[in-house]
Amino acid sequence: MGGVGRSDRLVRTYSVSRKSKKWWFRLFYYFLDMAVANSFILYDNSPNHDKLNELDYIKQLSLSLIRTFSGDDRVQPSPKKKRMKVKPIPRLTSGNHWPVKTTERIDCQECKRKRGERRQSYYICESCGVHLCIDVCFKHYHTRR
Repeated sequence: MGGVGRSDRLVRTYSVSRKSKKWWFRLFYYFLDMAVANSFILYDNSPNHDKLNELDYIKQLSLSLIRTFSGDDRVQPSPKKKRMKVKPIPRLTSGNHWPVKTTERIDCQECKRKRGERRQSYYICESCGVHLCIDVCFKHYHTRR
């Protein structure tokens, strides 16, 4: 493999280029990739330091650039994402799931979800607040997973 093939491989392996409608962005990303690849080739040929593979070299280069511009010797890790506590589904918890008759007729949620039908019901679950048919849908809604 010649010098051009090696250079192309280095540029394409860990590229920073992104899609863009502006032609000069693509040109900028290519020159940035080429600068990183050329600096790695020079680093690889220099005998004054430990040998690193390309990925470790790019990581070390980026961290040193971040340290230089941030003015901080220690680069802080990204903040951890807060985990959302999974709340139990209210229809599956034990409690006061009793049918209550209302004055307005609204579509049964279980009939709409299960069969795509539009059956209306006067009954609503006391704790869930969902309109359901009293015969089959009420039990099925509260026991399905």
